[in-house]
Amino acid sequence: FNWLQKQLFNNKINLRFHDIQIGENQPPANMLNSKEFEISTSGLAAESKNGMYSFTTDSLIYNSAMHQVSLKNIAIKPVVERTQFPLQTGFQTDVAEAQIAYIELRDIDERKWLQENILDAGRLEIGPAEFSIFRNKRFPFDPEQRPAWPQDLIKELKQSFMFDSVLLMPSHIRYSELMGISDEPGYIEFNDLTFAGGALSNIGNEIKRNGHFNLNAKASLMNHAQLGVQFTFDLLCPDYSHSATGTLEPMPLYPLNSMITKTDPLKIEDGYLNRLEFDLSFNNTQATGQLYLGYNNLKIAVLDFSGDEIQKDRFASFLANRLVIQSQNPKSGELVPVEISYPRD
Repeated sequence: FNWLQKQLFNNKINLRFHDIQIGENQPPANMLNSKEFEISTSGLAAESKNGMYSFTTDSLIYNSAMHQVSLKNIAIKPVVERTQFPLQTGFQTDVAEAQIAYIELRDIDERKWLQENILDAGRLEIGPAEFSIFRNKRFPFDPEQRPAWPQDLIKELKQSFMFDSVLLMPSHIRYSELMGISDEPGYIEFNDLTFAGGALSNIGNEIKRNGHFNLNAKASLMNHAQLGVQFTFDLLCPDYSHSATGTLEPMPLYPLNSMITKTDPLKIEDGYLNRLEFDLSFNNTQATGQLYLGYNNLKIAVLDFSGDEIQKDRFASFLANRLVIQSQNPKSGELVPVEISYPRD
């Protein structure tokens, strides 16, 4: 192959060779007849189309013997302050930030890359990462927003690719929202987040052959309980029919105060989650399914923000726990699922 005719990137590159064969009878194999060579570059940077995000990576390395491409220390950062994002459209929007240790493509088929311009790899592995997503809910919700489906996003990529599997190594994600009740965002955290997915491609024939993309994800919710979710994406269905089933292990409910107390004048004082299971089907217009939610000893406090300090409103808390809140579910007998039906927003 004439490696130098294939444009890999528009940066200065470094070349390293190992065990160059110089005998005149040696048939050509790798570049300069070496047993192994490595191509690398550093300091790659780009911006998103809308100019709101920067993308950087310390280095990109290709190793011929390992048939592997590695990106090291990838950063995705907002170019402007996150408070400026909703000012662009007048609506609330998610602001993302990420720091990823590495992204590796393993077991690359170099022949297919050079001859057919297809990036064919046995595995896409995303190294340990820190993700954060922030939404300012003090701005109105855009009723016309329709986030792109995963299959549409991958089809928009100009580079044709096919991966046998997709993996995320243990990572951390924090989702936070700013509401009118507090100047401090509420948040939910997922620790030791991992996922493993099957074959993935943006090539039409490969999509038809596989039909579905399956993804199994696991995480620790607020460092208290294991959450497991299985996603199935129907890549051929015109109305984007997908499904998700999952379970959350038993846990105390008070860790959820990190979100609840910043979004509503409430606080969980006591309570224990016994069972949470869900089975959802969703498409381009709605989500439907069933939710099993079992708990006991639930007790809340209604908070009073009228003074200099936040205090418990004892009378309102008494009424809420006696007349409004159901302290346990089920009250007796077998746990009955809740039917879910929501339009897509």
